[in-house]
Amino acid sequence: REGQSVAMEEQWKGFLRALGFKEEVVEIQKREETLYGIGIVVEYGADGTLRIADVEPFSSAFNDGTIANGDILFAIDGHGIQGLSMSEIKDLVMGRKGTMVALSLVRPGDGAGVLENVECTLERLPPRPPEALKFDDPSNLGITFIRREDGEIYIDE
Repeated sequence: REGQSVAMEEQWKGFLRALGFKEEVVEIQKREETLYGIGIVVEYGADGTLRIADVEPFSSAFNDGTIANGDILFAIDGHGIQGLSMSEIKDLVMGRKGTMVALSLVRPGDGAGVLENVECTLERLPPRPPEALKFDDPSNLGITFIRREDGEIYIDE
């Protein structure tokens, strides 16, 4: 069979050359695409629910302001996450820069057993602080510092 494949390939090459096509070797490389999230850290609670453990400063989730620590995540883009591994959940949240992801959460209320539904659609972006919080290094070393809302200052890398 292998000999037949080679013979057929040669026939096609001859046919295409007769039509004026030239043989050219092209190297194709798979480019790894950078994926982005929305700036949430999740963990399983003692009751088995997936909870928001932290919202990263200046992330899409932080800038939107809808998600709060302790919210319970139950669906991503309309897909229930019950029984999914952390890796599968990460795959649902992560995506190409600028694409949107919809989260369905419940927020434990003040009263016993009272839950509030929370829905939000966030853009997948690298975390960036609001421009108003940036200021340049007075020593002119080209470093950009960020002053967070809590007053803490850190270097923007």
